[in-house]
Amino acid sequence: MQQQIETGEPNKPVSDNQAPVARHPTGAIPWNYDRAEIIADGVIHSLGISLGLGAASTLIVLATYSTTPIRPGIIAVYALCLLTMLGMSAAYNLWPLSPQKWLFRRFDQSAIYLLIAATYTPFLSQLNDSKLSTCLLVALWSSAVVGIAVRLVFPGRFDTFSVVLYVAMGWSGIIAYDNARASLPVSILAFIAVGGLLYTIGIIFHLWENLRFQNAIWHGFVLMGAGCHFTAVLDLVIRL
Repeated sequence: MQQQIETGEPNKPVSDNQAPVARHPTGAIPWNYDRAEIIADGVIHSLGISLGLGAASTLIVLATYSTTPIRPGIIAVYALCLLTMLGMSAAYNLWPLSPQKWLFRRFDQSAIYLLIAATYTPFLSQLNDSKLSTCLLVALWSSAVVGIAVRLVFPGRFDTFSVVLYVAMGWSGIIAYDNARASLPVSILAFIAVGGLLYTIGIIFHLWENLRFQNAIWHGFVLMGAGCHFTAVLDLVIRL
């Protein structure tokens, strides 16, 4: 399988005595998935967008017409960020090799920060300790802004920092565990934890670049993790 670079043009063969010439944007990464892998990834993304549209619509309707104390705007932000993440992921991973694909990669990675912060927002807004809730929300959304700035301004750089920030934001809720246990049903906490574990396990496959179908497997874990967190938000809207 011949490796290609995200430039909009396939790599040209290079003779043994000829040094390769860089023709790709700064920070561009190799794109070496075969047709079967791309199709598998496309199926997962199509399923994710379809389920995401239904999930977002359901949450917004329930939040609007129910007596839940959660403000509909909070649910709308979560739903919008969920769809943004799914849409940007599909755009980046399924777009043909071109300069636009490299641009979509920045947006794809940025959308993850938005989803993490938006997922925590409904739960943190229900904590009994308003001061703790406010501090965590400010920290999460500030971290999201920093992460997005790094992804947009320094594409292809500081990847380790970005992964660490993803994981740190994702598990930051542990700080509020005692208060969350007193404020939220056990089922909601369980779905949040399982979702976080699925995301974290999926990172292993995201980094396992020489494994065939690793991209599709990674996105499968993302879809399952997002499904668990959606279930937790839905449970929150229905119960309260």
